[in-house]
Amino acid sequence: MRRRRQKNDRRDAQHLLDLLTQGEFPTVWRPSPQEREQRILIRHLVRLVRQRTR
Repeated sequence: MRRRRQKNDRRDAQHLLDLLTQGEFPTVWRPSPQEREQRILIRHLVRLVRQRTR
């Protein structure tokens, strides 16, 4: 069985710095303005359908 290392902020910060300097830091996906607008419309449609089918 593998032993986990105890959490350590200094070690975590160094790991994040290493990832960043090596260009391997994970990116965050953000929806485009068009995708956000589509989500809003779909959310509204779902709400209307739920109200109508109660």
